[in-house]
Amino acid sequence: MDLAGSAITRGSQVFIFLDTTQAAINVRFTLNGTNVRTEATAPWDFNGGGVTANAYTMNLPVGNHTVTAVLTRPNGTTETFTATFASA
Repeated sequence: MDLAGSAITRGSQVFIFLDTTQAAINVRFTLNGTNVRTEATAPWDFNGGGVTANAYTMNLPVGNHTVTAVLTRPNGTTETFTATFASA
């Protein structure tokens, strides 16, 4: 999630995904603390996707926003990835 620290213009299309080689049973994405989706298969994509990731149109209010991805491994443990960015 290389989104961290970015300034993104409203209306821009961005690709938000978790690029990992770790074994996972799912990845849950949230935006500003609100659940967006849970992906059960790779690619682990914020906006859904099959073989490739789908673009997300950035129409968030001006200000800082946080995307979080929680990866769940087959053994039940989790790892959390967070990126904060600005919408301009």
